Amino acid sequence: RRLIRSFRGLMAEIAPDPIGGWVAAAVYKASLGDMKLRQRLAKEMLSIEESLRVNNFAVWKVCNLNQAKTKTGEWAERQQKAGKAKRFLDDIIADGRGATAPAAKGAVAEAKRRKIEDAEIRKVEAEKAKVAAARKKAWGADPLVASLLPVPES
Repeated sequence: RRLIRSFRGLMAEIAPDPIGGWVAAAVYKASLGDMKLRQRLAKEMLSIEESLRVNNFAVWKVCNLNQAKTKTGEWAERQQKAGKAKRFLDDIIADGRGATAPAAKGAVAEAKRRKIEDAEIRKVEAEKAKVAAARKKAWGADPLVASLLPVPES
């Protein structure tokens, strides 16, 4: 955040430049969620609108400055919604200190529980297969039972 804020006052200078414009666009994109900063950056780039549109129209489009200029209310509403969505996703992914969010913790716990349950089911099935094989072997040892069993084809 501090790095992004350090670009305040420089946007008018770097945005029209072919290389600096992409830095300006990246700074603008990174400011998502900080409505006041984003408004300041947009206002600064709008102050050099003609130069920006002539020299680096891509930045004008990437930063959606036409909407910021013509439909300010709608633009501000979209920025707020996008900021809320970013914060929501950040909360899901991590709380900023590297700890997973409660929803992610619950999903991890559920996955672990399923893994343990699946391992127990496989263990029971393997035990049943051993018992069935032992029974089949025992039945084959008894001549009377062996005579009643079908002869395996070779």
